[in-house]
Amino acid sequence: MFWPAFCLIDRGMMKPTFKIPFPNARETTKVRRTKRLEKEFVTDIIYLPPKRNKIAMLALIFFVYIFFAPRLFGLLELVKKECTGVVKYQESIEMLSKEYNVPAALVAAVIKTESDFRPNAVSPVGARGLMQVMPSTAAWLKVGNISDPHENIRAGTKYIRMLLDQFRGNLVLAIASYNAGPGAVKKFGTVPPYPETRKYVQKVLHHYKEFKKTLGA
Repeated sequence: MFWPAFCLIDRGMMKPTFKIPFPNARETTKVRRTKRLEKEFVTDIIYLPPKRNKIAMLALIFFVYIFFAPRLFGLLELVKKECTGVVKYQESIEMLSKEYNVPAALVAAVIKTESDFRPNAVSPVGARGLMQVMPSTAAWLKVGNISDPHENIRAGTKYIRMLLDQFRGNLVLAIASYNAGPGAVKKFGTVPPYPETRKYVQKVLHHYKEFKKTLGA
């Protein structure tokens, strides 16, 4: 349908201007309704209702807690355990390592591997304390009460010094001797082919490398 144009006279310029009338009310209402529906549709897609937002957020928090919390707490507990053990006995470790000229990091590594810094640890064969010293070894080293953490570290550090001297400073053989005994190391001329001893050497060397960062060589 064509709509006639109305000719209007511009009073200032005295020039004719033409103005096209708007569509009828029915078509205008239809266009407005369509635009409103499009706007509401887009809004529903982009924005969730408040209740659904809250449920989604709670679900996300629950998922994060279930998945990450055990790992985070486990890591914090491990760090706390590591730091507490070293800090608690650091003074004795550093003092006795200087006295017997043994790296403090090595002493800490042996303690970590032997007892995990538990002063009351007792092995099935009777080794005691932080450095799992046998009573017979303590008597041979002329060390008193190995139930006392300081004296236990003294006995273990003194024994490491003797093993280092015996194997001419060979760190690996000294560590293997601490676990399997110097007789077994002499017999094979290297780390004995015992699975326990081989794993023990690897653990001590790993902890030794880590403790060197905080205690020095």
